[in-house]
Amino acid sequence: MFSIIDPTIHVTLKQQYTRKKTALKAVNDNLKKLAVMIGEPNLKLSTNVLRHSYATGLKRAGVGTSYITEALGHATQEQTQTYLAEFEEGTIENFESRIFDQ
Repeated sequence: MFSIIDPTIHVTLKQQYTRKKTALKAVNDNLKKLAVMIGEPNLKLSTNVLRHSYATGLKRAGVGTSYITEALGHATQEQTQTYLAEFEEGTIENFESRIFDQ
């Protein structure tokens, strides 16, 4: 989505890996700041949480597993089904109530 690798600077695989890790840390740090800014300092925001929220939203909307697999970049639908299995009925509502009904 956002180009974070500059092929003139990040030439080696090690440089590319380091750049991705640095960018990911910066995004996660800013998500923590965002939680504080909206008055929810205990809200655990991260790219992983956003990814799970996106997948869950797709699942709740009735989107097929094959599309979710492609959207998440998973190799197989089985991988996606395992990923989504964490969000069985009731689990999401339990987390949401702990986050938002304080």
